[in-house]
Amino acid sequence: MKRIAVLFIGIMCLITGCAAESRPVAEAHVQVMPREMPADFNFKVRYGYGEANKNEINTYNDQVHKDLVQNGTGVAAIRLTTEEMRRIYTKMYEMNVMEMRDVGSITSNCTQIPYMTESWNITVDGKTKTWLWSDESCEITSDAKQLLDLREYIHEIVEAKDAYKALPEAVGGYD
Repeated sequence: MKRIAVLFIGIMCLITGCAAESRPVAEAHVQVMPREMPADFNFKVRYGYGEANKNEINTYNDQVHKDLVQNGTGVAAIRLTTEEMRRIYTKMYEMNVMEMRDVGSITSNCTQIPYMTESWNITVDGKTKTWLWSDESCEITSDAKQLLDLREYIHEIVEAKDAYKALPEAVGGYD
């Protein structure tokens, strides 16, 4: 009888131990974004070098700011189409952007100048998230890399717009 009790207790410990370990793994991959793009979906991304992150794509107010370096900033009224917004939303959904937690720089002994900075505000289904990162320490996290790739994708869409093409070319550069 003692063997059965010990065996029963051992099995129970094994079952509860396995259940406790599997719960956090399952919760780590929860998708909080709705599959379909909600009506309030918008974003703003600012990017550039160091303190001069003058480039901005802003769907809250349908404006794009282009850093013209020595000539200030150019502004264009650009509204992304519903289809373009859906494609961007789908990419954000696939990367589960609203659950990103590891956005930032990786601490290292390296420092570079100039360095890229990027900040995001994203609104989905009544919730707004904000991120800020830079590559000043030469490396970025995998989440920041995904945001960088996403921003480059969005920038390509914006660059193809006539209103963006009409903006003046940048003069100069950053050292």
